[in-house]
Amino acid sequence: LQRFAPYLPWIALAAVHAAWFFIFLAPMMKIDPNVGYDARGHVEYILFLLERGRLPLATDGWALYHPPLFYLASAVAVKTFGGAYIPDALKMAKYIPFLSGLGQVWLAFALSRLIFRKDALKVFFSVLAAGLMPMNIYMSGYISNESAHGFLAGACLVAGARVLAEKSSPMRDM
Repeated sequence: LQRFAPYLPWIALAAVHAAWFFIFLAPMMKIDPNVGYDARGHVEYILFLLERGRLPLATDGWALYHPPLFYLASAVAVKTFGGAYIPDALKMAKYIPFLSGLGQVWLAFALSRLIFRKDALKVFFSVLAAGLMPMNIYMSGYISNESAHGFLAGACLVAGARVLAEKSSPMRDM
């Protein structure tokens, strides 16, 4: 067992990826884009960008006050990979929350490796906890900005932890 210990975190990552691809690609892509936590508001924002070609004002609609990064990326994904505007093209916007949620698992992997340096078993369980967290799986399957925001916040935490963990950090790491 000691011989395989260094590979445990990578095994956990592979297992989480396999589970997520099975969960996401099979049933989640079949679910209508308007289903999910505040999905109609998020879809409304994306459609606003696609139809009007400009950022909305906060007074333009119910959920059009959110920061635009997720919605701009979603509109680009829909337009680029979804082909002509059809309702199924909106499903392309589901990939960004999915990749953001999976990215959060990678961030947990990076942070746990930084904190638990030599303890592969703790890193293994950290990756499994992040990858099997029900809310992460749920929010990553629907059109929503929460997973993307969680990923960006997590990336900031990992970057900050890296800077604090080193005796000295070059300016580029800041």
